[in-house]
Amino acid sequence: MGHGCHRSSAAAASAPLRPLAPEQLEGHLTNLEALIVSNGKEDGVALHGGLSGQERELLALIGQGQAIKQIAAALGVCEKTVWTMRQRVLKKLELRTTADLVKYALKRGLAD
Repeated sequence: MGHGCHRSSAAAASAPLRPLAPEQLEGHLTNLEALIVSNGKEDGVALHGGLSGQERELLALIGQGQAIKQIAAALGVCEKTVWTMRQRVLKKLELRTTADLVKYALKRGLAD
């Protein structure tokens, strides 16, 4: 249909779209936010600065106190790649240090 509506063609032909009342809209937004947070999809830019799945995994491992060598083994990449990914995560989250990454992961429960 193009408008993001999920109506049958018969319903769409007979019933015009109505705007939502503010209280209805607020409920829909709350549900959408909960879905984004619980789903953790990579395309959910609002979630963790738009980190990819591998970047979130890296962040979790850093939050757990894993060394670069251990992280590389866990992710199946070389150590240089871990350093590059770490820099990318720092930039995306607008953080500066590894300590900042650890705090971020712990505060958001990513290091479990």
